[in-house]
Parts: sequence; C-alpha cells; structure tokens
Amino acid sequence: MSVPRHSARPSVCAVLLAAHDAIEQAVRDQDPSPWLVVDPDLAAGVAQARARQADWMWVLDGSAVPEPGALATLLSAGTTTLSALQPAVLASKVVSGNGLPAPGLLPWLLRSHIEVGMFAFEREAVPIRATPGSSILVARSAASGVAPPHGRAPPRLAVLGWTARILRSGTGFVVPASAARAVAAELSPSGPGHEGAADLGDRLALLRAKAWDPKERVRLGAEILGRAARVTRSGQATAVELWHEARRGLSTEV
Repeated sequence: MSVPRHSARPSVCAVLLAAHDAIEQAVRDQDPSPWLVVDPDLAAGVAQARARQADWMWVLDGSAVPEPGALATLLSAGTTTLSALQPAVLASKVVSGNGLPAPGLLPWLLRSHIEVGMFAFEREAVPIRATPGSSILVARSAASGVAPPHGRAPPRLAVLGWTARILRSGTGFVVPASAARAVAAELSPSGPGHEGAADLGDRLALLRAKAWDPKERVRLGAEILGRAARVTRSGQATAVELWHEARRGLSTEV
C-alpha cells in the first residue's frame, strides 16, 4: 500500500501485530491509506515502521477491527484539535457487539492533571496513562524516544508497558469519535480483561516497568493486592496459581 503524497496529509505506517482478513481489509479501506507492516513482535514491527520515516505509527494488535474513518479521526485530533499538547499517543474507542465499551480493552485513565483533563473534555477526548493496542496512533518522535520492550510479552501487555513509559512524560488521549469493534475472542471470560490469576501476573509485570512515579507505584501495588484478595475469595484461582502467575509477571519485561 502507498501513502498519499499530498503535503497537507501526514504519513502513516500501520503495524499489525496479529493480522486477519477483517482487520487487513479495514486498514486498506482507511483514508489516508497507510503503509502496512505485519509482525507479531512489537519491537520488530515498530523498528520497521520507523524505517519508513512515517509521521505516525498506527498500532493494531488484532483485538479490534477499526471502523471506517477511524484513522482519519485520530489524525485530525492529533494534528488539529489536540495538537496544542503535542499528543504522543491517541487511542480509538473500542466497543463490543452491543456498542458498549469492550471489557478488557479499556485504557488506563490519567488520574491527575486537571488542566489536561479540562482541555481534553472541551475537545471530546479523555486523557490516558496507558492503553492496550487495539487501535492506537503513536507519534514518530514518541516511538523514537521510547523503545518497545524486547522479549516474549504478549502484544497487549507489551503495548500497555510501552505506552505507559511513553506517557510518563508525554500526553495521550482516547478519541471517542474514532471507533474500533472488538473481535469476539477478546470478550470471552478468559480474555485479557478478566480478574483471574493471569490478569494479576500481567499487572505485576506492568508494575515493574520503568513508567511510574512513586505515588503511582503505591497505588498500583495496592490495586494488585486488592485484586488478589478478590480472586482468592471468589475461587477464580488457587494460591498456587496466583504464585505461578506472580513469578511470571515478575520475570516478564515490558
């Protein structure tokens, strides 16, 4: 695929971490039409996209199919309505089949910085602190300054850790006018949004990422302990399962 050469339009390279017919067709149907890189490894895919020298990288991990106009809406937000804050990451709203937010694919919201929140609210956006990779637009400068993790972390976890590190000093937003529809597999009880042992392991891996200030670490640690207690009480996982997932999380680099 080729990028339109009109000088007024920024160039985009799409990075598909998990490709299937529906998502590839949805990417081809976007305007502007992006270059396309398919690679299951986030670090390798981003490296290929950087080599293209595109202005933006559109990362899609296969968990959702972007709707028509999703890319153009993100670009418009990044280059016009939200450009004053030089956004590093812009995310589409991800919905399930009934049109409601898809569980397990929600971004982590920014809990401070009232001024940024007001700025975003007035422009129909929501500030974020980290996000899964269902449909995210990353500025070239942000991708150049913060490298994705190398290793065997699953794409969703790798993208969460990467965007958390980017947004420690950069700004990021959900743009609800840009939508993507979750694929069915991501909505199952065993999907990435469940509160079982695997989710706790993922959160421990994220806690280790060099992305958080001391107050954020304390809050995340408290949330992990609370989730562990709920999982244990509900019988979703045994103490042994929690221990194994904790070891996995503490040995996973994101």
